Amino acid sequence: MLYWSELAVLIVVALILGRVGLTPLTTRHWLLLGLGFSTFNWSVLMLVILWLMICGAREKFRGELSWWQFNLAQVVLAGTTLVALACVVFSLPAGLLGSPDMHVVGHNSYGGALNWFADGSDSALPVALAMSAPMWFYKALILAWALWLSFALLRWLPWVWQCFSAAGYWRSKNAAKLAGSNEGGIS
Repeated sequence: MLYWSELAVLIVVALILGRVGLTPLTTRHWLLLGLGFSTFNWSVLMLVILWLMICGAREKFRGELSWWQFNLAQVVLAGTTLVALACVVFSLPAGLLGSPDMHVVGHNSYGGALNWFADGSDSALPVALAMSAPMWFYKALILAWALWLSFALLRWLPWVWQCFSAAGYWRSKNAAKLAGSNEGGIS
């Protein structure tokens, strides 16, 4: 089962992202976001992390950008927002209706079957232990997570809009030249 090592990496990444300070998300938010997506879609999780980091970077560096960098940042932010939200919306049914992907591999094992063996032993055979929960328990947890995510997105989207609209929506090349010439004429 590779999921447990992936979960350890997720915890470390959530701790780091919670301390970066580009977004209003805390370590708890990053951890909850990761826990939900980790059982069914890592790629959407990475896209959502990238989207939120782009929003935070846009907010932090908005005044330091030239007109074309600003416009490029706006296009990237708008495109990433649309793609990330669409991926979240289209991947949630896979989590709610599918089975968790615990990354079970090796010895003809796969998602629903865990096979192992012991070649031989001079003494008592080793005892294997597997603990599992019923599928309805996973479904209830994913449903609770999906509800948390929907309310979290409602809290995060005003911040995303603020990042997008801070310092204007678009800058023209001519307006940048006029602003530069007015600054030169004042001094």
